[in-house]
Amino acid sequence: MESALKWLVAGTVGIVLTGAAVVAASLIPIGRSGARLDPTPSVLEPGEEGVPPRRHDAFVSVASTGAFMLDEVTILTGDPAHDAAVKAGVIAPDEDLPNDMWIDNPTRTLAQANVAEASIEMISGDDPGEVVLVTPEQFAALLEGSYAGPSIYGVAAGSPVLMHITFDGDVVGSLQQVYQP
Repeated sequence: MESALKWLVAGTVGIVLTGAAVVAASLIPIGRSGARLDPTPSVLEPGEEGVPPRRHDAFVSVASTGAFMLDEVTILTGDPAHDAAVKAGVIAPDEDLPNDMWIDNPTRTLAQANVAEASIEMISGDDPGEVVLVTPEQFAALLEGSYAGPSIYGVAAGSPVLMHITFDGDVVGSLQQVYQP
């Protein structure tokens, strides 16, 4: 079975969200690449009956070829988020972390993913409590700035979108936009 993931680039970055701005805490190439989105260890192989879906968080972008690219991250909140921001030097120990959210991206590795059959849920720009379903083609158009569908919350043309991703075997089953205050 051909894997949905093809590893391309490596580096490291820590990110803190401050309102609408994204601040990079560090960017240090480390020359490491690897299968960060590997299946959860199990007695069964991915794709076999009974293997549970796996969930990951990632920035999702679309390459010029139309391929969906995932950059896996860890989303932290509360004390772990504050501690990570202090460690990165973004805030002082006595400061509050804006929006109580830290996105840890230690290896900045891009992986190509098979999303042909995926459900893609975006946050409505008219009502953040509502979901707008889009096709892979509409998602790509959204990132290029040519999307003409219902209003979507917080997506800027050319910028990756933070999403929860669920894999069924080696295929992406769903992508859900993460709300970023």
